[in-house]
Amino acid sequence: MWHRFRYALGHHIFRHEESPFNEKEALSIQSSATMIAHEIANPTHQIDPLFESLIHKKEVMAEMQKLTLDKSPGPDGVTNRMLRSGGAILHEVIATLWERQAQPSEWQKLLMQPIYRGAKKPKPDPASYRGIYLSSVLAKPFEGIIIKRLTF
Repeated sequence: MWHRFRYALGHHIFRHEESPFNEKEALSIQSSATMIAHEIANPTHQIDPLFESLIHKKEVMAEMQKLTLDKSPGPDGVTNRMLRSGGAILHEVIATLWERQAQPSEWQKLLMQPIYRGAKKPKPDPASYRGIYLSSVLAKPFEGIIIKRLTF
């Protein structure tokens, strides 16, 4: 408690022989904090080679073949049939987004659709339904390429 009074009087608490504070340790902590603050202000991002290489048309086409044709569309109304007919234009769109490291905010939106569980359950009861989430079909090839690169 005595060191609080010495500090309040303007005396430096580290230099006192009975002070519980270690000046060398305090300076070490201060220099570490300064170095961390510098790293935060000037980050150096290491880009993984998996994400540095461009997307090839084969990757896009492989992901397109995985899409089931007769599935429900997401919030944007685009279906898998529409997407498959996109061809080279779709490859260009996905490649451009990849190069710019961008993902449209529309791809992050989901449409929740309640599905009735069965005839024996009461229809007015919310527990009689399960929810499925429909995402943008346009995002699926993009996400598939990312997953494939991360897992192989």
